[in-house]
Amino acid sequence: MDIEQQLIGRLVSTRELKIAMEAGLRQEHFVDPLHQGCFRFISDYWDQNHHQAAPTIEALNYEFPRYISPGVVEESTEWLVQKIHARHVRNNLHEAMFGAAEIANRDDAPLEALRGLYSST
Repeated sequence: MDIEQQLIGRLVSTRELKIAMEAGLRQEHFVDPLHQGCFRFISDYWDQNHHQAAPTIEALNYEFPRYISPGVVEESTEWLVQKIHARHVRNNLHEAMFGAAEIANRDDAPLEALRGLYSST
């Protein structure tokens, strides 16, 4: 089962949502557009309820009928958030490295590419 789907399934619990938000989870950590939308809804709901309540799975399914609840998720919220965050950082690193390699090869400017890579961190 998809790790993003599992995490979204956990975020319909106020306790688990609080853990994820305190760990710095953000919309851009999600790759799948459906899961980005689900998280945006959950985050907005959290803000509108003064960080006191998470939406129910029914509310989430009403707003996003294509989202399929994973049911019971055995992995902890902390672990899921950490893995999604690490993937986000890794994806950003790959993007920066590919961009630098392209500049270094295309423009024959390895120092400029290295400076660009350093400034993007």
